This record gives sequence, structure tokens and C-alpha cells, in this order.
Amino acid sequence: MPYNINKFIEFIVDLVSEDDIFYNIPVDAHYYFTHGGSFELYKVVHQYFKDCKCMMQKDLKHCAIEYQGILYDANGIIENPQNFFLAQKEDFEYMERNFGLEIKNLEAENIQKDIEMCHIKEILCPKSK
Repeated sequence: MPYNINKFIEFIVDLVSEDDIFYNIPVDAHYYFTHGGSFELYKVVHQYFKDCKCMMQKDLKHCAIEYQGILYDANGIIENPQNFFLAQKEDFEYMERNFGLEIKNLEAENIQKDIEMCHIKEILCPKSK
């Protein structure tokens, strides 16, 4: 049975919400991932779901994760996928420069370290016997 990517995204948002880092800034994890941190969310999910794709919103203010024909973000399934296009190299460069709300200590690498501490990879990718 394939792992539910939507549940994994919820797990990431919950995990980051529990992080002490939010005690000193005026936003929570959900806000971060829907207002500037969407690219960081994509980068984390892509580490575990290699075949997911980054989709850029037409207004260039948000990105989403396309997996098996369905678009997701921190809110769950996106109802208007026609507002997105497949991100290209220049879109990735744009997101690296402009997304993130200047919260540099919430980058994907730090989130991935927290995920690894939960041993989630064994759940997502069990070793075959």
C-alpha cells in the first residue's frame, strides 16, 4: 500500500509546529508553509517522494507538490490545479531567491534532520525482505 503523501505533508507541518523555533517569531508552521515557505515544503517532500513535481502558481507567489496527478500544499489537496504550471529551472532559481519570509533557520535541510530523528524513512520506504 503506497504511503499517503497528504498525511506526510500534515506530519511535516505538525513536526515543524512543535519546533521551539516558532516561539520567537510571529508566525506558525502552517502560515510559513502557505506564505513563503511552500518551496521548502516541496524540497522536503521531494526527498521522500522522488517522483513528485514542483508546480508554480501562475502569480509566482506559491508552489505546490504534484504527485500522481494531484496537487498538494500545506492545506491539503488543491482544488484549482489550472492555476499552476510545471516549475522550470528559472522558477526554481526564483523561488530560492524570493520565497521563505526571511526565516533562514527553517530551511529544508533542518526540517529533514527533524524528520530523520522520527525514523520516518523506514515507514515510507520499508526494506524488502
